[in-house]
Amino acid sequence: MKESIHKYFQVGTIQWMSYPKKDPMESLKAICRDDYFDAVEVKGFGADNEAARALLGQSHLKVCYGAQPRLLGGNLNPNHIDEEERGKAEAALLEAVDEAEYLGARGIAFLAGRWQPETKEKVMRAVSDLNYKPNLAARSLKKGGSRLIGLIIPDIMNPYYPEVVKYMETCATKAGYSLILCDALGDVKKEKEYFETLKYLFVDGILYIASTEDIEHVRPYIGDIPMVIVNRIFDVDAPCINIDNVDAAYQAVKCLTENGHKKIALYISDKDRQYNRERLEGALKALSEYGITDYEKYIIRNVGSEDDAYYRTLELMRSEERPTGIFMFNDFMAYGVYRGIAKSGMRIPDNISVVGFDDIPQVKYLDPPLTTLRHSLADTAELIFERLMEQIKTQTCAHGSKTYFKGRMME
Repeated sequence: MKESIHKYFQVGTIQWMSYPKKDPMESLKAICRDDYFDAVEVKGFGADNEAARALLGQSHLKVCYGAQPRLLGGNLNPNHIDEEERGKAEAALLEAVDEAEYLGARGIAFLAGRWQPETKEKVMRAVSDLNYKPNLAARSLKKGGSRLIGLIIPDIMNPYYPEVVKYMETCATKAGYSLILCDALGDVKKEKEYFETLKYLFVDGILYIASTEDIEHVRPYIGDIPMVIVNRIFDVDAPCINIDNVDAAYQAVKCLTENGHKKIALYISDKDRQYNRERLEGALKALSEYGITDYEKYIIRNVGSEDDAYYRTLELMRSEERPTGIFMFNDFMAYGVYRGIAKSGMRIPDNISVVGFDDIPQVKYLDPPLTTLRHSLADTAELIFERLMEQIKTQTCAHGSKTYFKGRMME
């Protein structure tokens, strides 16, 4: 089957491409530049044969050499093919429908536009019967867009990110795009692999939520693919959008100080993260305004899991300088903190108050529901997607910009 496909379809397509170009070498150069083709049959180049071989040797194409082709009856216009040869070609093309590597989206377009209406009907019926799917790479090359957007997130197990994915998916669907989700698992190497994969898939743009403070592996793609960086602010030539962590943490701690709390514990997951440094700055600003300076002993660092939060809370509740308020730098700690408080024989809010950060959906089921700082995810997702679509529509990569949005307390 493949031999007949090669004979009738590939040669026919090549001759069609050659038709507006009188010089065979110019036609061959055009074919070599076109990623759609994966094979070519070289015939009748005469004095240019060696030059043709050299050109093809540097290309991605598989090559075979033969005599002058007679498929098109000596005429470069496929519409003038004689009826006997047309019948053979049609039969081969119909057989080829279920072999995507030989037909592809562009082949369908060629066939529909260049053959008789009856043939078009037969092929499209075969496409339906065989559940043929067009080659996305070929389609994106032809149409100049894949209608795909990549979303790289740090860790899908973090309860915050499924909500992010949900809103981004809604925005993408509304705009007529499909979302490719990439879970980097906090691994820079994996992030780099995803960037390469998304570039290979010809995605129209990338929404990037960084896993680390290291951005060097991303720089080669900035300016090459439309991109928006989320949840981090970097000095790069791409739009960066993030919550105002300083102001948000300031609001959270001020909520505690205004309710009379002076001994406030701060639970930090990783002080080296940009957002944790910013949240600590905002929290200390609120403490300072209230005249609280003896805060160092209440900064609980490296709370990396629910278990960490549980055991650190048990320890803190048993100390003589037990705090009356806790501000967690993310809601993921809440389950461990609540359990540690309950295990210590205390109740929220009778003996201690707790404030979180993120407003993940699960915390509303805690008893009592957690007071937390909410990201306006629905509004933010629209802003983020809008910045990406501006680049896609204008086919340009945006210059560097920094946008901060405000959070709000949910009590």
